[in-house]
Amino acid sequence: EAFDEVFWRISVDEDYIKKGKLTPHSCDSDLIEKFRKYVAAILYRYGKKCYLSKNNNNILRIGSIVEAFPNSYIVVPFRNPLAQSVSLLNQHKNILDIQQQDPFIERYMSWLGHHEFGRGHKSFDLTEKKSSYQDTQSIEYWLDQWQMTYSYLLGCYSEFNRHIIFICYEELCDDSFKVWESLLWKIQINNIQGRPEFRLGQSIALDSVDHDQLVAAENTYNDLCSLSCMTLNRSELTHNRTL
Repeated sequence: EAFDEVFWRISVDEDYIKKGKLTPHSCDSDLIEKFRKYVAAILYRYGKKCYLSKNNNNILRIGSIVEAFPNSYIVVPFRNPLAQSVSLLNQHKNILDIQQQDPFIERYMSWLGHHEFGRGHKSFDLTEKKSSYQDTQSIEYWLDQWQMTYSYLLGCYSEFNRHIIFICYEELCDDSFKVWESLLWKIQINNIQGRPEFRLGQSIALDSVDHDQLVAAENTYNDLCSLSCMTLNRSELTHNRTL
């Protein structure tokens, strides 16, 4: 999973891996060609035609990925901001505990180029606005990261709308929305049988969350939901199926 991040870390680590943060970066034509060859070698090795990269750090290089693969799709899942932020906080605490028991885990995650959680955590630094929240063990920190990341991705959509597909997890869990089927139709994959089981987590209610911060995140969530419906063309899918 996302071993392609090692390619980027080895090639241009100082361009985006900074002290305490990860920043967006662009690649020159030589590096983009090397990445094409890297992906081609993996496809050849396994006799496949499609390459799937599940990698949060791809947020940092959307333009370069699109330049390398003009027909690519960038699927961006999102959840209710509070629920997702609680999940992120819990995962961060879990990784901290694991690293406390086995220091190798921290070294291995850093070698992979993944700094989402744990002692080696580095935040995404995607905008000029500096965060007011620095305590990684607080829900406010992760809600702020959620808001900053998805606001940045909404901005990217205006330039890369042919490539970015937003997927609402709450709607994915509700089969009546037909999100899974719409996604497969959109990216032209028709050899997957059945539908995976997607389940909602328990509802979250926290009194300590800053009200204004939560409202801003919920507004961003609503914008993402609107784009999700539009980019998947669910009405078009239904129309085509009835023809």
